[in-house]
Amino acid sequence: MMEIQPNEMCPCGRGRKYKKCCKKQGIIWYREEDGSYTQEYRALMPQEMIEVLKKSRDRFYALFGREPCDDDLVVFDAPRHSNSYYRSLIPALRKSGVPEKWIYAMYRTGGLMPTKENRKYISQHDLDAFAEYEKEYKGILREVKRAENGTLRDEPHIRVEALVMIGNEIVDAEIKKVAESLQHGFNYFLNCLNKDGGSIKAAPGSLAEYVFYIAIRSDNTIKSIVNLNGINEAGSIYALGRSLFESYVYLRAINCDASFFEVNVLPSLSFSECGIQIEDGAIKYKKIKVDYLFGEDVPKRNRRNEPKFGIACDKYGTDIDKKLKGIFYRYACQFVHIDPLTARSVFYEPDLYSEFSESSIATVCSLAMGVVLLEEIGKLAITPEQQGADIRFLAGSLAEHLCNCFGFFNLDDEQADEMYKVFFWKLRVTVGAITIDYFSRVSNCS
Repeated sequence: MMEIQPNEMCPCGRGRKYKKCCKKQGIIWYREEDGSYTQEYRALMPQEMIEVLKKSRDRFYALFGREPCDDDLVVFDAPRHSNSYYRSLIPALRKSGVPEKWIYAMYRTGGLMPTKENRKYISQHDLDAFAEYEKEYKGILREVKRAENGTLRDEPHIRVEALVMIGNEIVDAEIKKVAESLQHGFNYFLNCLNKDGGSIKAAPGSLAEYVFYIAIRSDNTIKSIVNLNGINEAGSIYALGRSLFESYVYLRAINCDASFFEVNVLPSLSFSECGIQIEDGAIKYKKIKVDYLFGEDVPKRNRRNEPKFGIACDKYGTDIDKKLKGIFYRYACQFVHIDPLTARSVFYEPDLYSEFSESSIATVCSLAMGVVLLEEIGKLAITPEQQGADIRFLAGSLAEHLCNCFGFFNLDDEQADEMYKVFFWKLRVTVGAITIDYFSRVSNCS
């Protein structure tokens, strides 16, 4: 690799000699053995960058106890396992009022940021590429506006970037609405059964205590899912969605079989197998045997009768529930356990403009489990009739909102998934209950 001659035409495309073009601006061009060109930037480092590098050096010393040497990376702790850089940069640029076409071009060119101050240091080739992507974004935006106006109905294809742009806006709005409404629904149930206010009260080991626990935990889970979606933690969202599915299956089993709670759930609520042992004035934090605390005659915990999710789902779940167990639940379990099958989600960096966000997908799936869980709470015998009808009505309404999301996820053939279809039909069943519950609700109020 050798630097090109000063009198050669500059590879940047400006149509000037190299010595009077890029070389003068601190851009050095090299010719590879195959005839291709590579470039190197030589420019004075601004004071701000010098301060950043000093902080990086100080951080290196604080972490590893030595000064960085020549073989160490200048930026040693930058995230390399995801495109989190762009996920944080793009919202910041939008918040600063930077035009979206510029952001799109920046992303497509791998981080190029031309400004009035630095354009002289950028090759014409790169500037042309940046301008072309700005033009491309304008075309995407025109397609979006035509779709919103309904003028794309007769056209067989829509650019995937336009589809994702429209879908993201709808999905984000639906996520916000459904998540907030779900939390209202869980708390509505808790307040209805605890009208005196104060702390939640229920007989220990009772069905009410168990359902209160599920409602409170589900409320907290929805909060966590929303927060995790904000930082694009799809794997953690799926793990939480898994717990909502399990709660749904157990409540459905209770609604289908009145004896399920007493036979399968209550035994696990009635026994304790953990205690605290004091030794030399200090607590020993370890599990100890039940008979150590309570004596030899204490009833032993019968694990054979404890609820088993798979069996409960197969016995009491619908055909769609069984499909969700094989698709959604199995996939979510991969994020709970260290499973090689989740490697794609760790190493794969999705295109932020042409692919739906994996965290948004995980959030919509998990919220769907929250919706059907809320519906089962509305069906419980301990839930007052009127409040039960209200809760089921809310679940049906929220299900309809989420159907819009799954519909968008399936529009692009390359991104479509069987799981979205199964969730869609599961939610349609819940939506179908709106009319019945509406008339029940109105008649009871009258």
